[in-house]
Amino acid sequence: MACGNLTAADQALQQAEALTRQETLAGQALLVAGMRAWYWLVGGNPDAASRWAEQVVFSPHTWTPSDNDVFLMQIRVYLAQQHSERTLDLLEQFREQLDRPGNIALAMEYLAAYAVALHQAGRREHVQAVMSRLLAMTEPEGSLRVYLDEGQPMKRVLQTLLTVPRGTQTTDLSPALSRSYVRRLLTAFEHHASRPAQHTSRTDASPLGAREPLSPQELNVLRLLAAGSTYVEIAQELIVSPNTIKTQVGSIYRKLGVNRRTQAIEAARQLRWL
Repeated sequence: MACGNLTAADQALQQAEALTRQETLAGQALLVAGMRAWYWLVGGNPDAASRWAEQVVFSPHTWTPSDNDVFLMQIRVYLAQQHSERTLDLLEQFREQLDRPGNIALAMEYLAAYAVALHQAGRREHVQAVMSRLLAMTEPEGSLRVYLDEGQPMKRVLQTLLTVPRGTQTTDLSPALSRSYVRRLLTAFEHHASRPAQHTSRTDASPLGAREPLSPQELNVLRLLAAGSTYVEIAQELIVSPNTIKTQVGSIYRKLGVNRRTQAIEAARQLRWL
């Protein structure tokens, strides 16, 4: 779906749906159903996506990690329908479950959805604080996907950031906006919109196709990377030199077929290595 190849996405979803029925994997079945709802949104069937979203109910008291992705799929459906107030209520209700320092990739997805919902609701004074934090998290890694997945609503959010007077901050805690990074993200949107749909082969999908296992030490490094630790902090924790950590991180990236921390975290999550 990220490459615009809906035919291949439908085929992959049908295989995933068949596997969840065959193996009776209830938790995975809910996630696959959420992916199907996303497919309906992209493919122009919002009513079907809406029916799915209305049937899914979460509780902070029974929350499990497997709920994370499903909940964000539900949020994506509500954002597409511009149910901004309802979306904000849900995001604020489940903030503690999603905005977690130990799971950077999840926190970034949460902040992206939150910023779009705030923008849709006309709460522009809060958008800058949320986006400042998100940009500060993603700029060091050069992340693009978390923005592109939100589509045109996120593009509009980024455009409004360039109209904010320089040096303006919503709170003392929000970092200054990186206008050059915002412009770079907007350029990525233009490139993404102009490119033709791609037909990605299995050999191209390196994170999902990765199979070479990590060593126990590399898994320890990966977990600390996911927790947001710096190389120096990881070296101190594992009682090795920072140069050793750099070498091990390079090995992790090679095995996962990625070149950034956030990409490695997302690939490892999909492979259930974290």
